[in-house]
This record gives sequence, structure tokens and C-alpha cells, in this order.
Amino acid sequence: MRYMPAYFYGPLPILGLHKTNGGHLRIFTEKYFLPLNDNQVFKHLEGEHLIGVYPLLKDNTSWFIAADF
Repeated sequence: MRYMPAYFYGPLPILGLHKTNGGHLRIFTEKYFLPLNDNQVFKHLEGEHLIGVYPLLKDNTSWFIAADF
């Protein structure tokens, strides 16, 4: 299983073209984070997907990690 931030990245052909040209999601500019809202929490509680929290500091470390498996 792989964990990553939840992004919306528009139409898949644009991301596919970006990857075909040697790009990857990290440097893809046409994306934004999905908000954590009531609907996402409900999907988590229903078992549709996982939610975890790991706030990163400027040096890429974290003081805590919370996950519900």
C-alpha cells in the first residue's frame, strides 16, 4: 500500500502527457490538495479509503503521525 497526499490533478491526459515527457506528480503544476471535509471523513469511516495526518515541518520532519488502520 502506498500513502501520499490527496490531490486533484485535472484531466488524466494532461498528467499522462506530462509523465510521457519525463515529468512526475511532484513537479506537476496543475494540481491542488483535496480538502479534508465531512464527505471524506464519512468515506474513511465506511472503509472506502484511509486517512492519516502527518504535519511536516520545514525540515521535512514531523512531531506526530496519526493514522486509523
